[in-house]
Amino acid sequence: MNKLISALGISIWFYSTSAYGAVLQRSNVFSFDNSLPIENASATLERREDSVEFSFNTTLDSGVYTIWGVIFNNPEFCIDGCDPSDLGISEVNASSFWTTGEIVGDDNVGIFNAQLRENELPLGEEQVLFGNGLIDSFDAEIHLVARTHGEVIPDLVEQQITTFDGGCPPNDCQNVQFAVFPAVSVPESSSKLSLLVLGGLGIASVLKRKLNAK
Repeated sequence: MNKLISALGISIWFYSTSAYGAVLQRSNVFSFDNSLPIENASATLERREDSVEFSFNTTLDSGVYTIWGVIFNNPEFCIDGCDPSDLGISEVNASSFWTTGEIVGDDNVGIFNAQLRENELPLGEEQVLFGNGLIDSFDAEIHLVARTHGEVIPDLVEQQITTFDGGCPPNDCQNVQFAVFPAVSVPESSSKLSLLVLGGLGIASVLKRKLNAK
């Protein structure tokens, strides 16, 4: 996973708010099986002063899914980028917890949205795997993990949507997709709208607008 970060092609927009600029990041969604990007899938993460909000839009088999946040609060202590092997490093101060869950229908369209606030964790049973949650919305590297809970089990659907192994057994729960959002610098407070786009497509778009303005 760490080797993918440099090739994600993430676009980042900075724009002003009342206190700090907010940051919007976009990432591909990748398969856990082969680490290849999922076609027509993407995720966004908006970072604000005390929270982050994400949208995870992808293609999935019909069934029940949850999205788990994996937070590397101090990613500078990860070894060669942040991945599961860094979760046990105390200086990384990692955390993982439930963020949301949905049922994907026969159209195979998965749309997941949630907000994560600093120093807050979900209160339900089996919703916090470890750690103390998100400490700083800008400093943390954030991974979003889509986990399947198999087909809908009517008597267990609430557990399927809200817990790590809800519905398993009899179903087979496993992680299937993920997105990665590296830490960013805190934008300076400004009354002017600023725009910075990183990644090949974003840079091309900016250059095109400049050429058209001439």
